[in-house]
Amino acid sequence: MDQVFISDELQPYFVGVFADLALRSSTPPLNFKIKSIDRVTFLEYVNLPGIVSDRFFLLATEGAKENRIVQEQFVNLMLRTFASSLDDKMELAFSMYDFDGDGEITAEDVRILLSYIPFRRSKH
Repeated sequence: MDQVFISDELQPYFVGVFADLALRSSTPPLNFKIKSIDRVTFLEYVNLPGIVSDRFFLLATEGAKENRIVQEQFVNLMLRTFASSLDDKMELAFSMYDFDGDGEITAEDVRILLSYIPFRRSKH
């Protein structure tokens, strides 16, 4: 993707989205001087199914002192999701499904993922 487009258009767009979401966050941050997004607001925004949205939130807050997303984390995650190389996107997806963080997707990681999928019984 063109770096000029990313820096002139896409990055400012996500900064604006962040500002809007920070205003919508219902839980106040510990430090009122730093704008941030709470978990509920982020999960509503990304609108991903169940555990996938939780994992996405954890990736965004990795290394954070609070369970909140600051602007730099949000913008970096959105750019990584929408404007990165295929390899980077694959690494992101891999890290979402590597629940224990051991660098492998094991049978246990798959079991955890499948345990969150609701099953419907068909009526016969």
